[in-house]
Amino acid sequence: MYGLVKQFLHVVCGCLRFHDFAVLTWFPRPTYPDSGPLTVRVGLDDIADVNNVIAVDAIGLYDIEPSRVAVELDPRHNCMFMLRLEGTDTM
Repeated sequence: MYGLVKQFLHVVCGCLRFHDFAVLTWFPRPTYPDSGPLTVRVGLDDIADVNNVIAVDAIGLYDIEPSRVAVELDPRHNCMFMLRLEGTDTM
């Protein structure tokens, strides 16, 4: 799954333990049009603007696999293509 990180949170509780979270919005499940992990297509049929999605989720920072991603928006087909710059997708 791909998502857009909106904020990082560092929370210190009363017992002096800390927890790190990422607040993000998830994109729809990707598809792989070339049947391989290199070409990743994310449809945007239900999303008007990827930068202003209202629904957010908070998950543990160490529960995500961060990677820089190159993005190509394709407004003609209402989708975007993603290319991970580190690692490969697991299909």
